[in-house]
Amino acid sequence: MEKKHTARLLSITPPVRSTRIAARKKIVEGAFGMVDDALIQLNEQNIVDLDEDKKAAMVSNLLVVLCSDKAANPIINAGTLHN
Repeated sequence: MEKKHTARLLSITPPVRSTRIAARKKIVEGAFGMVDDALIQLNEQNIVDLDEDKKAAMVSNLLVVLCSDKAANPIINAGTLHN
């Protein structure tokens, strides 16, 4: 999949490619800001106490959802978070 994406990106003319890369960079910067804001609010408002592993998982999940060009598919965890 990565190779297809890279080949497709390389086939695009340089001005269009640089515009797309700049746009993607802005999306990622915005996503980082939203994740940072979410972590700050969760901490300040004592909504939930996350250990470092759960915080890393939350950051990863949020970045995937916020930066993806595909619709998110929610998953309901019917089990416990602690093994």
